[in-house]
Amino acid sequence: MITADRVTRPATDERSIWLPRCSWCAAALLWLLIGPVPVSASATPHEYRVQVADDLSSVLVRAQFAAAVSELQAEQGRSEYLRGTDRCDTGSLRLAGNRILAGELRCLEYEYPLQALQDRRNPPVAADVRVTTPAAWLWRPSRAASRGIQVTFVLPPGIRVSVPWQALGDGRFVVSDSPGSSTAIAVFGRFEEAVIGSGNAAIRVALIDGPQQRLDRNRMLSWLGTSIADVASVGGRFPSPGAQVIVQPVPSGGRSAVPFGYVIRDGGESVRFFVDASRSLTDLDGDWTATHEFSHLLLPYVRSREKWISEGFSSYYQNVLLARRGIYSPLEAWQRLHRAFTQADAVADPPLLSRIDERPFRDMRMLIYWSGAALALMADVRLRELSAGHESLDSVLARLAACCLPSAQIWRGEELFSRLDSLSTHPVFIPLYRAFVSSEGMPDLRSLYTDLGLETAGPDLRLRDDARLASIRSAIMQGSQ
Repeated sequence: MITADRVTRPATDERSIWLPRCSWCAAALLWLLIGPVPVSASATPHEYRVQVADDLSSVLVRAQFAAAVSELQAEQGRSEYLRGTDRCDTGSLRLAGNRILAGELRCLEYEYPLQALQDRRNPPVAADVRVTTPAAWLWRPSRAASRGIQVTFVLPPGIRVSVPWQALGDGRFVVSDSPGSSTAIAVFGRFEEAVIGSGNAAIRVALIDGPQQRLDRNRMLSWLGTSIADVASVGGRFPSPGAQVIVQPVPSGGRSAVPFGYVIRDGGESVRFFVDASRSLTDLDGDWTATHEFSHLLLPYVRSREKWISEGFSSYYQNVLLARRGIYSPLEAWQRLHRAFTQADAVADPPLLSRIDERPFRDMRMLIYWSGAALALMADVRLRELSAGHESLDSVLARLAACCLPSAQIWRGEELFSRLDSLSTHPVFIPLYRAFVSSEGMPDLRSLYTDLGLETAGPDLRLRDDARLASIRSAIMQGSQ
């Protein structure tokens, strides 16, 4: 089920200027008189109210802490940008870099600019939209003191907000614990918003127009819904029930319908996509980017030095799931895997996978993306073979989602594979992991190819139906145990 509200886009002045506080003092006064929303201290002990300026230039924040704190931080904030910083209790404050220092602080007010993110991952957007990061304007206690934060937004008429945090309704959100794999995105302005329902999940989608390009709402939601359903089919449910999705247009030069996407885990889970707004739904559905990025959520965040695991599993599933949907034929899916494995195997002077992070990413790219895919394939085949078809990588990841996702911690590879072994009847993951990290480059897949009936003919493959594990080869691409 898809539900959504449409908004209009009247022209607004996008100039980033400081508003005198009196320009919105009525709203601010009402906010201060109402006071904080009563919430269980054990669930959300610290409460923030964030008043957004009419022209999106700044936020006025009031923070009330359930327990006294001595320091606030904003990872990307700068204390010289703070305005009107004032304790609403007693005592003094000291500003230093990206920290606010105070003894026994229980209440604070401050104003901070909503600075638009401007770098290669943040191309221009429509004039009535501001793409920001809470890491700049949400000054918060250290993680040790942040037992929970609730944020209530007070928005001007017609203005929306999209954040990765757990939604409570009525503009209230809970900032969840998370591993902090990247910087969270908060979008303010006049943009279209929708919710895509998938089983137990309600994925919140923000559709942001560009300066000249507009997104076709129905086309974008159909494409996203299909890719979300792909990943939900692995374990019977989408692994991140309240994920934030952000879509915005960029020129692609005809290369790809979805030139780029990435996952963010900071206060919640987000997936951000940059699309060619001119491409058809057929082009979008045939692009693997969304399935790859959503597949990252099948695993918890694995530490960056072992990114070959998360990138590998997503690369494996981008091919398997598009074959199951019929975008690729089984032969084409196996062909794509084979060609990628071959290119990864050709990486010059490959290191131990345990030390791959010490080498330049541009040199190790193919090995990072496809060594883990080879491990995923080997684990999938072994599980299916040892269980006589009653277990698979799909079924083990379904159990992982049920017990452990979304996860607030950073996982080590060995920790992840130990957990997967504990969730499966046959412990195949740790032996594979230990063999992989103690070897250089790609594993030797020749015997696996023979068993599956993958017969090489130069860069191409032929499928042999008389192979010992031909039925498993077919089951993988058909989505059956």
